[in-house]
Amino acid sequence: MKAIERIIEKEIVMTSKTSWWPGWQHANTSNTKAILSFDVEKSKSLTEEQKEKLKKINGVKVNKNWILKIENWEERFLPFNKSNAKDHFRKLLISALEEDKVRVPTKVPRSVKEERLKNKRKVTEKKKHRSNAIKYYE
Repeated sequence: MKAIERIIEKEIVMTSKTSWWPGWQHANTSNTKAILSFDVEKSKSLTEEQKEKLKKINGVKVNKNWILKIENWEERFLPFNKSNAKDHFRKLLISALEEDKVRVPTKVPRSVKEERLKNKRKVTEKKKHRSNAIKYYE
């Protein structure tokens, strides 16, 4: 995974913009918004299967040209925002490329089945007694 991260590091394009803060029209005029761009389709370090996994992740901003964009403007200092964007991208990449666990089907234990049936019988008996009580008072 580290090798992929080092290779992908070369394919990442970092840009900066002025961040938008409500009510801060003149306070934050420097370029502090970090934008990380990664072209998923043209990436040489990912296999086709990995590219498909990245494209299918929910909540990821991938445009029509298959360019993944991550924006960060949490801090007021550009280097912090760049490192936060890279961290977010790294976490996204790790979560997208990890192998899915194979589910091992299990059987419901006999004791659990018996307990469920026992409880059903109790409820049935309780309801039988209720119906007799209603008929008796009528």
